[in-house]
Amino acid sequence: MTKLVPLVLQLQAEAVDPKVPVSKLLRLAKLIATKLDQKDALVWIDKELDGYMSGALKEVPPYRMLTGHPKGYNPTTAGRPSSSRNPRPRAPSQRSPLASQSHR
Repeated sequence: MTKLVPLVLQLQAEAVDPKVPVSKLLRLAKLIATKLDQKDALVWIDKELDGYMSGALKEVPPYRMLTGHPKGYNPTTAGRPSSSRNPRPRAPSQRSPLASQSHR
């Protein structure tokens, strides 16, 4: 356990440094969680690093969801919003998971 103390202190120090990427923090947290045999933390860290790829939206945490209306910009319409010839009723909002990239 005493070997973990420097790692935990390093994680704490780097967590408050805005120049340290979150992916580095997650990898350090994974090392600590592995040494402490924290299986739930390891599952969460792996999903944060590799993405929530199972396809089940209920597994994606709320902080990884975007809510909004999809919009596009068409430069040929001089900046005016584009309209389609067969407009569909727009849903009040749509939710989709944030794209995740592997940072390993």
